[in-house]
Amino acid sequence: MENNNLNTIRSKNVSANIDSIPDEYDDISEYFVKDGEQSPFTDLLLDPAFKKAFSPDEPDSKKNLLNLLNDFLAPQLACPIVDVVRRESERNHTGSDESKTIFFDLHCKDRAGRPIDIEVQRYKHKNFLKRVAFYSAEMVVDQGQIGKDWEYDVKPAFVLALANYRIFDDARILRRACVMDLETHVQILDTFNYTIVELPKVASALRRDASAVEKWMFAFRYLSRLRELPPALRDETFGLLTSVAKISSLKGKQLEEYKNMYHKEWDRAMTRTILFDEFAEDIKKEREAAAAEANARADEANARADEEKSRADKYAAILKEHGLL
Repeated sequence: MENNNLNTIRSKNVSANIDSIPDEYDDISEYFVKDGEQSPFTDLLLDPAFKKAFSPDEPDSKKNLLNLLNDFLAPQLACPIVDVVRRESERNHTGSDESKTIFFDLHCKDRAGRPIDIEVQRYKHKNFLKRVAFYSAEMVVDQGQIGKDWEYDVKPAFVLALANYRIFDDARILRRACVMDLETHVQILDTFNYTIVELPKVASALRRDASAVEKWMFAFRYLSRLRELPPALRDETFGLLTSVAKISSLKGKQLEEYKNMYHKEWDRAMTRTILFDEFAEDIKKEREAAAAEANARADEANARADEEKSRADKYAAILKEHGLL
């Protein structure tokens, strides 16, 4: 019973994300928890749950990690990833001490020696993409060897970045980037490879022919809000994932750490809600005042433009009257 109140999601929070569902999507709202219900699944964006589900040190979790990486990185891989081992954590040259409730990562490498980082950013960070680039550079630099015989034959480095906030002002959820020729759009270097996912853009519905990547993105966004898996996720890949992504699979210190992080997230969300409710009227007035000011500036600019046009018309009329135009 110690898991009570974990992942209890109010139904209005889910329904608020469900707009009119296009024909190519299945309505899966019945699979979300209702008001007062508890999801059996963990929030994969919390460090203990993520490490439990994708640890390279446990057989089932390693299979999940292999599935995740091969699905997301497939277009960038010269050959599939067949095995992964934990890589010693990168040296923290920056001295950053960011909380795991805000940011965490997983370092590994495959059998071919290709280094891979999975970066999870829960809250907005203005230099997140630059930090991702910095970490990828570290993975390349760390391959350097002392001695004149080394010829810079570095292995390709891969970063899978999951952001729990919007980075780009458009509807695209997934971006893949590499070093390419700007004119031909042909990749000229395989050393740096980035896959960036913006989870808030993921819809709370699944297309009938959803790809593996679309299913993964849905799981990262909504798994902890489901009471059971919708039909689209009832396959071998996500059956294996959910076998270790349940609250009941967390034990001892791992469970306590998860509960503490979860409740911090709940408190953070409630604080945002309370602050918004408390200052909603003030925010509304400020926005209305700003809009009124902007409209006034626009009206003033239009009036000046009309005045200048009127003067120009009068001047043209005078010139025309004297035969100068």
